[in-house]
Amino acid sequence: MRESELTKLIGYTRKSIGVVEKKLSEADNSESEVMRLKRIKAHLIKIENEANTDAISGTLGGMSRLVLDSWSFNSELGELLLNVDSLYKNLT
Repeated sequence: MRESELTKLIGYTRKSIGVVEKKLSEADNSESEVMRLKRIKAHLIKIENEANTDAISGTLGGMSRLVLDSWSFNSELGELLLNVDSLYKNLT
């Protein structure tokens, strides 16, 4: 069961990173939006690294707060980040 949860977490994390990279390539981003997206990408990479080594520390949760502050729950990135956060919390 844990292995399938780790696999799901890795999948959602990679997909989230892809969406963040796509948003970073959009020309209409403000400087603050670019900084926020870069921080999110770095955070997601840390989560993916923990998941890849099955070393979930529990210190990287809280992605859902980012969604509340930045996106609606029904946005693609918002939904992905909520899934990442939920799976991460379940593995701690």
